[in-house]
Amino acid sequence: MKYFTNLFHNLPLIKLIPILIFFFSLIIEAQTPQYYNYQNVGSSINSFPFGQSGGKSVDWLFLPQEINQPTVPPTGDLIVKIYFFIPAGYTATRTFTDLVVMMAQDTTTSLVSGQFYSGAMDTVYYSQNASLSAVELTWMGIELNTAYPYDPSKSLILRVGQCASTGSVVMRILQNSLSNTGLRRVWSVGGCPFTPYAGGDFSIVNFGIDVIPVPVELISFSATTDNRNVNLNWATATETNNSGFEIERRYDKTDWLEIGFVPGHGTTTEKQNYSYIDQNVNAGIYSYRLKQVDFDGTFEYSNEILVNVTAPLEFTLDQNYPNPFNPSTTINYSIPNSSFVQLIVYNSIGQEIATLVNELIEGGNHSVDFDASNLPSGIYLYKLQAGSFVETKKMILMK
Repeated sequence: MKYFTNLFHNLPLIKLIPILIFFFSLIIEAQTPQYYNYQNVGSSINSFPFGQSGGKSVDWLFLPQEINQPTVPPTGDLIVKIYFFIPAGYTATRTFTDLVVMMAQDTTTSLVSGQFYSGAMDTVYYSQNASLSAVELTWMGIELNTAYPYDPSKSLILRVGQCASTGSVVMRILQNSLSNTGLRRVWSVGGCPFTPYAGGDFSIVNFGIDVIPVPVELISFSATTDNRNVNLNWATATETNNSGFEIERRYDKTDWLEIGFVPGHGTTTEKQNYSYIDQNVNAGIYSYRLKQVDFDGTFEYSNEILVNVTAPLEFTLDQNYPNPFNPSTTINYSIPNSSFVQLIVYNSIGQEIATLVNELIEGGNHSVDFDASNLPSGIYLYKLQAGSFVETKKMILMK
């Protein structure tokens, strides 16, 4: 987890993530990418598709963890920019029509010559009219319209294509031939809309990426009440190294109390939905928050939400839970206003066994635990009397 943030305008931000503005044009910078496989060697120049006629496209394959300079990119982060290095003696200014960049990740280590990668690909950049320029011995950087989740344990397939182009000056990308490097790379070209017709084995050794952390991005956090239960629901858009969520509650100005834990989904860029039920809560106004915890122990807090658990409107005595039980059980009851309450346990022949409550109790929802460790198995009765209200229920002790 790098950031824990909330996208809803009516919920406070926990921590701001960097705002990425993706322009529908190519931004060229003489800048070194964060991660790259650049080598200052090469036996040939690949000018495709940045410098040839329209109706062309290419697939480039990068093996797992090949993009490892200056360091290995972290798993689960987002690619936001791609780079190509311009060899010495080449410069270009061109305008491309319908320029498309697509990405995919797979376990494949080679592509079939003359054929495009057949798996699903995501479009990360598209522009109907894109101006492209670069200077020799600099990196050409392309801002992506859509950030792409990156996993360095898998191969990265990059496709660049165009349906038309104008201009007269070529721009070149350095590459090594397969025989010189021993690496399996295949690039394919085709007519618009990218029907393959030829291919060759080459290793593109001048490629780079910029990445940003994938946040644990909270997009909703809400609560509803159901009698004495508080139902908490929340959702995330993305997660990185998310161990899970500790659910915390406090009443008035008391200390926060951890009441539960819900496991997270580790690292994911898919929406995840979560829920937790805080059961048998007494009447009052409570605050709830989420403590999102990484696998390394680091954590962030969500915003707080207030929940008003109202007092019951009538006297009730619930069935004990669990039932049958061994050796203890819980008895819940509700009273609408302050009353003198007696809660007494009897055996099956009417003898009093234990007095659980015998005092003035404020209105609200209440719970009492009954420990029958010293009693034999059998049927027992428990009776609640509060003012004129009287009710008796059965429970079974089974050892």
